Amino acid sequence: MRREGALHQAASGPAIYNFLTAMHQLDYDPEFLMETNLYSTQLSAFNTNGYADKVHIRSAFIPLEEADAVPAVQQYIDIVQRAGGSTGPIGEQAASSFLLWATAAKSCGSGLTRQCMVNYLAKVHDWTGGGLHAPADPGDNKPPACGVLIKLTGTKFSREYPQKRGTFDCDPKYIAKVPQALWGVALNPDRLATQFLTPSVIKPQS
Repeated sequence: MRREGALHQAASGPAIYNFLTAMHQLDYDPEFLMETNLYSTQLSAFNTNGYADKVHIRSAFIPLEEADAVPAVQQYIDIVQRAGGSTGPIGEQAASSFLLWATAAKSCGSGLTRQCMVNYLAKVHDWTGGGLHAPADPGDNKPPACGVLIKLTGTKFSREYPQKRGTFDCDPKYIAKVPQALWGVALNPDRLATQFLTPSVIKPQS
């Protein structure tokens, strides 16, 4: 009998590997929808037994396996490897964040201040990290409406959807409102967590 289902997770590492192993032992074989943190060499190395062959991972970043089709990804890999580091989705996020900061700092020139940085960043509504990821809207603190689905088969990751390498599937309906009961923290109108905000927070000035 074929069983179908889905799992949406936030954990990673041994907890997930043990879970996948336990599902196999129970002869339960659903499709798994997982987050970008599972797109890792650790998961691919674990999957020599094929227990994770039905893992599908959503991401807003171009897969590293497509570096030959996207110059920004190849440049990221080259820079990190020259420094002896390891590549991955968290590193791509850090690289994109640094590039955004550097772009803002360059625009401020000799007048670089925290206020100048905030003013500039508030006006950035289309940011891709030079092509590393789908267009995001950091100025309005909104997520991208585009993504790619990655699949693990054996020890190899590959693009699942959309099929054309170096592209994303985009649709405004992919950005969904989350009920306040699920937020976990209180947010202000700018969608910023309020727990540690103080009256001295720097806000954009026109």
